[in-house]
Amino acid sequence: MDRDKKRIRKEILKKRGALTERAVRGKSLLIKEKLFGLREFKDAKIIMFYVSFRNEVRTEEMIEGAMASGKKIALPVTTPKKNIRPYLVFNLKQDLAPGPFGIPEPVPPTQWDGADDREVDIKNIDMIVVPGVAFDREGGRIGFGQGFYDRFLRGAGPFCVGLAFELQVLETLPLEKYDETLDAIITERQIYAAE
Repeated sequence: MDRDKKRIRKEILKKRGALTERAVRGKSLLIKEKLFGLREFKDAKIIMFYVSFRNEVRTEEMIEGAMASGKKIALPVTTPKKNIRPYLVFNLKQDLAPGPFGIPEPVPPTQWDGADDREVDIKNIDMIVVPGVAFDREGGRIGFGQGFYDRFLRGAGPFCVGLAFELQVLETLPLEKYDETLDAIITERQIYAAE
């Protein structure tokens, strides 16, 4: 099972990495239109996004657009214990710094056990936009293998949507019991709603 996941990751990342900057931007704009058209997106008051990295679906314009429409935006901070904690951001240029993996994250509190009024409880988030390497049409997802999002989403209540290029969507994935599934996957071509 693990070997299958590694093979899929390698194949999909190679294909995604071969996309030109122009293709990534164009496809990302089509995905943004579909995301912003979802009823769940329109109704959401607090949305958790991810900050795109390398050749992922570009989220910066989505985040800016959602902020401009009055939505509160949370982004993930990865903790030393390999967990995700969502923090509100108000300005993408000022509120972020490179995290442990080089991905921009909200600047975390200096003491992890200290209270910070920017942290959002997952129960108060209406929608979570989830990154991934590969997806299937039933909401299955394979990430980078660290389990950050699987742990974070376990038992989550918010509507969870994955953003992907069509080349990242496979018929089925070799999922295991700890792999969390999503409510929908949006590509430049269509929206796959989980049954």
